[in-house]
Amino acid sequence: MKDFVISESTLLAYDGKEENVEIPKEVNKIANGAFKDNDYIKSVKIGDQVSQIMDGAFQNCTNLESVIIDAKIESLPWYCFSSCTSLKSVALPSTLKEIGTEAFAKCNSLVEFEIPEGVEKLEFGAFRECESLERIKIPKSLKTMETGAFSCCFKLLKVDFANRDLWKIRRAEIFKRAFDGAVRDVIALESFDKESPLTKLIIKNIVITVDNLIEIGRIDLLVKLLEYKSKMSEQTFDELLDVAQKHKSTEAIALLLEYKNNLK
Repeated sequence: MKDFVISESTLLAYDGKEENVEIPKEVNKIANGAFKDNDYIKSVKIGDQVSQIMDGAFQNCTNLESVIIDAKIESLPWYCFSSCTSLKSVALPSTLKEIGTEAFAKCNSLVEFEIPEGVEKLEFGAFRECESLERIKIPKSLKTMETGAFSCCFKLLKVDFANRDLWKIRRAEIFKRAFDGAVRDVIALESFDKESPLTKLIIKNIVITVDNLIEIGRIDLLVKLLEYKSKMSEQTFDELLDVAQKHKSTEAIALLLEYKNNLK
């Protein structure tokens, strides 16, 4: 307890070096930046006695890997876990309705994330620059997704929308971000051996992105991607053609054949 600075049920700061931290029972509120820049903690558990978490409470805790929040909170505040670059596992409460601005921005170890049913709003940049994020599940309860909620999530390959109406509105924006990442991947191809596992992974990412672009009718983005055709092999084009044929997109098929023939 000596490592916790508490005043009138508010946790003002944590000065300890423990790896696994559980918020004391007498704490009802976690103050702004209470754990900010702590390089020691690896896991934190926030019990149901906590009713409020303030902005940036765990910002830049670079070794934090696991978070369990049982607190009956309705809002996850701005920058709450921003720049927690080792964060891999997050359990959020069923009472949560809003994920605040950049709450998980730059959490570069997050690979997948399930937003719990009950959340109604994702604020600006909520998951901005989560560079390893590949899969996210969005609940039916979600009503509002602000611009840039997933900006610069270049590896985002699968977005499961329970609310199909919101999906129709936002999918083009989300996969535009994935497209930006695909361009980066294509450019990177020439730096690696054609048979290396990394090259195969990069090609897989490109194929999945093209699949999504054709599905949403963004042939214009496919054209831009093919501007980097000189960096792609015939085998890659064959895989992309298989995707276009699956969607029965005559426009995409014709485009890919044209670019493939120009390689010769």
